[in-house]
Amino acid sequence: MQLQAKPTDQAFLVRVNGTRYLFEVTDDDVTGTTILSAAAHFDYFSADQMCQKLRQRGHCVAVVCNVYGNPVTADELRGRP
Repeated sequence: MQLQAKPTDQAFLVRVNGTRYLFEVTDDDVTGTTILSAAAHFDYFSADQMCQKLRQRGHCVAVVCNVYGNPVTADELRGRP
């Protein structure tokens, strides 16, 4: 079953590295989790902004992911599977 989230749905995660998803950001620390349901959930645009901020803090591979942990593609954002 493939869920089709709209960009405005709180259905997007931020992958911080190859195995961890964003849990929390403080002034001093970025905390990640391997548990998808425990990760912070965002709408697409907020997740993208968070990725930009994380990259500025040295997390160069931060990327917006869907609820399955896969990077979001342009086709997904357009509503195509």
